[in-house]
Amino acid sequence: MKHNWEYKRLGEVCESISGLWIGKKPPFIKIGIIRNTNFTKQCTLNPKDILYSDVEVKAFEKRKLKKGDIIIEKSGGSEKQPVGRAVLFNLDGDFSFSNFTATLRLTNKSLISSFLHKALSSLYFMGTTRKMQSRTTGLYNLNWKAFLELDIPIPPLSVQEQIVAELDKINEVIDDCKKLLSSLDSLAQSLFYDTFGDPVTNPKGWEIKTLKEVCILKSGDSSANRLPDGNIPYVKVGDMNLTENRRGIITSSNFVDIGNKTNLLFPIGTTIFPKRGGAILTNKKRLTKVQICCDLNVMGAIPKDIHPIYLYFFFLEKDFSELVDGSTVPQINNTDIYPLKILVPPLPLQEQFAKRIEAIEEQKMAVENIIATLKTLLDSRMDYWFN
Repeated sequence: MKHNWEYKRLGEVCESISGLWIGKKPPFIKIGIIRNTNFTKQCTLNPKDILYSDVEVKAFEKRKLKKGDIIIEKSGGSEKQPVGRAVLFNLDGDFSFSNFTATLRLTNKSLISSFLHKALSSLYFMGTTRKMQSRTTGLYNLNWKAFLELDIPIPPLSVQEQIVAELDKINEVIDDCKKLLSSLDSLAQSLFYDTFGDPVTNPKGWEIKTLKEVCILKSGDSSANRLPDGNIPYVKVGDMNLTENRRGIITSSNFVDIGNKTNLLFPIGTTIFPKRGGAILTNKKRLTKVQICCDLNVMGAIPKDIHPIYLYFFFLEKDFSELVDGSTVPQINNTDIYPLKILVPPLPLQEQFAKRIEAIEEQKMAVENIIATLKTLLDSRMDYWFN
């Protein structure tokens, strides 16, 4: 406990308000309803995709959100994402909150809502709420009674303001870095168009070939899964989402030893993507940075007489949902991809483009390292103030 800090139970400093039921009796009013989908992993409120619905005026009057209210994710969640996220409400207009959530409204003038939000968020990040959830009828539920019994720190108001300002500044710099990353992504995409022109209209008159002429398509092989553990990444569709693989495939959740079965390998510079299942519709593509093996749901395009980075950017422009057949399980095959047309600019120009992309990737990596450092700092400061 910090010197000169008071501690009180959460239920002593807040009014607890249960979630809204829409009701069926007029009169009605159209309002925005904050749901679990509006909670971010960082415990911030995402105003996109807010549900607007007609609800009973009487029900709404009792549960109208006020600025400074803190909404808690009370039900839902999953094993990977437990309940207990907290968001600070700060929107103008008529809003309430779903019955999968609950709202805390400060009743103690010794606390400011932005500080309480930081304190409650720390409980989520430190795993306290995970320990307080239980599963019933397929849903994870927060033990609300136990949650309200938690002790909450109450430092002097000036200290609360200092803590909020410090943590908000770190988050602000992290957000700025993320915006810079997004700008660098846009720069890379615009560089492709500036260098080669629109791949559909071909304004620069480049030679046109089919993909069959410039690459070899290769599907994963389930036999790799039966081999002993080793040092070759065995990539499944889910592995494309790993944080380490955002800039190119370098690892996986499982590894294999292929022995002399080199035919199972996808070489460095292969563009891989889902070939079966709903993941096709996500249009994920990744460039391999190491040799890998893949399972049957992954396909790769191995370049020949074309630069790997140029081929990868060509695939980024393609919407594979347009290639999906009408079967129950979406899938794409060689016959869907090989006939596709690709512009083939001179190889030196492709290489020049690749060098520029690599320079942008280096800048991205530097920014990502800064973000990682800032997140470590944020965790450290949260731990210092609230643990």
